[in-house]
Parts: sequence; C-alpha cells; structure tokens
Amino acid sequence: MKINNFQTKKIEELKEELITNYITLMSLVLFVYFVICVFFIVNKWMAYYYGVGLFLLYIFFILRKKYHMNYWVGFYFIIVPIYNFFDVIAYWEYSNASIAWFIPLPLGVYIFFDGKKAIYYSFYILILILLLYFFDYSHNKNIFEFLHQHYNKKEIIFLDMLIYIFDIMVISLLIYYKDKIIKQEVLLSINKIDKVVSSLDDKETERYEILFEKIEDMMKEKMYFKDKDFNISILCTTLKINSGYVSKAIRYKGYINFNHYLNFYRVNYVKKLLSEINLKKVTLLYIYTEAGFPSQSTFNRVFKQMEGITPSEYIKNLD
Repeated sequence: MKINNFQTKKIEELKEELITNYITLMSLVLFVYFVICVFFIVNKWMAYYYGVGLFLLYIFFILRKKYHMNYWVGFYFIIVPIYNFFDVIAYWEYSNASIAWFIPLPLGVYIFFDGKKAIYYSFYILILILLLYFFDYSHNKNIFEFLHQHYNKKEIIFLDMLIYIFDIMVISLLIYYKDKIIKQEVLLSINKIDKVVSSLDDKETERYEILFEKIEDMMKEKMYFKDKDFNISILCTTLKINSGYVSKAIRYKGYINFNHYLNFYRVNYVKKLLSEINLKKVTLLYIYTEAGFPSQSTFNRVFKQMEGITPSEYIKNLD
C-alpha cells in the first residue's frame, strides 16, 4: 500500500512539475509576442492581448495552489481555445498558421484526464476550428477591426516560424512528461496486480493457470496477435469465456491488461523478425504489419514504451 501511495504521489508531482514548466514556457511565448508587438511589428491591440494572456497565466499559477489540480486545469483547457480564437482571427487574412496553437491541447487533456475526455475535447477544438473556417472574415472584418493590421510577407513568415517553433516546444514538453507519467502508471498497475494475485486462493490460481495456457496456445501456436484487428472480444468469443475471467487470467500472469499482453507478443515478434530478416531486402513497414501493428505511429509508441528505446535505436544496436 505504501508503494502504491508513493507512485500515486510521484504521478501527482510529475503533473505539478509539468504545469510549472508549461506555464513558464507559455509565459515566455506570450512575452516574446508582446515584445514583438510593442517594439517591432507595432500593434497595440495585440500587445494588450498578449499582456492579458500573461496576466491570466499568472492567475492560473496562483490558483493551482488553492484548488485541486483537475478543477483549474479543466477550466484552463476550456478557456484557452477561446483565447486562441482571437489570435487566429487577428492574422486570418494573411495566414492561418495560428491554428497550430490548438494542436497540443488534446494531448494535454489526455495527460491530466483520460482518452475519452481527450476525444470529446478534440471535438470541441474541431468545432472552434470549423467556426473559424465558416466565419467569412472578408464580410465580417468590421467586427474585429480593432485587431486588423497590415502585415508584409516577411513579417508573416517570421510570425509563422515562431508559431511552429513554439508549438514543437510545447508538444515536446507534453510528450516528455507523458512518457514519465506512463512509466509510473505502469509501476502502479503492476503493484496492484501483485496485490490481487497474492489474495487468490488455490482453486482460483489453478483456474487462471489453465485459462492462461489456452490463451498462450492461441498466441504462440496460432499467432492470433498477427491480426491487426485482434482484440479481447475476439479472444473471448473464440474461447467462449467471459471477458472478466480472461482479463483476470492475464493480469494474474503479471500483465497490466490485454493490450499490454498483446503488445508483448507483437514487440517480441518484431524483434525476432529483425534478427532473422535482412533489412536491405524488406521494409520496416513489412515487419511491423507482419507483427500485427496497425500503423507506424502505434508501433513506434508501443516499442518505445516496452523496450525503452525507439525501433531505429534498436536496429542500430543490432549492427
């Protein structure tokens, strides 16, 4: 129990650390734009806009100590897209690169909440972006006339470059902390599994051992994992066993869940193919699809999580 509490606390500390570094980075971004609008591409309204953004970040920084993290983080993710909405409109006539500011937000939601909420949030972002496209700027220019200013080509290229650079920095920060949080969540899940296993009696242990042998036969002999559409529902239907028992049998053997178990086989099969096949004659695409991975992004993410290094780094070590 103490170990679980330690890892839960560690996850919370990583999220707090992410918040601090994120606010610091975004404050730097807004300060840079504020300086640009005051001294270089003079635009007093956009200078006010970025100044307000800096003030709001300061307020959020203070609030994080007074309220539970999830409350104000959730509020932040609702407000920020609306704030970004005006930034996009200000440059819409010349460039729509500001839409890139929306990209990191669903990832942030996924880190602090869960995949389901991240999907809902992505729809929220999509609706705002669609509103921007349906908003006919040329016929509604007077509404936001105070934001409008003439920009030359060099100024727009410079501003667009800044957007992409800062956006990559924000995404990299989120991915870095997401990986660290995932490692702690895995350790927490393993400890929970150990606790469940230790509470099983002899009959339950024997039952799960027999069931797991059947599952292993499907994976080792019949290689069901090579089917990219293979999932726990297909496994349960084939075995004619309730998914709850299958999940418990897999967790009993030390795997976090079915997907972890499935990816274990797929990654090991990739490693087997890499050791047997000449990469000069086949593509990496052939190898990961042969192992059952549906896409390269999924393959790269899973391989890194399970092996601690990227596929390309693993291949270099084989040479």
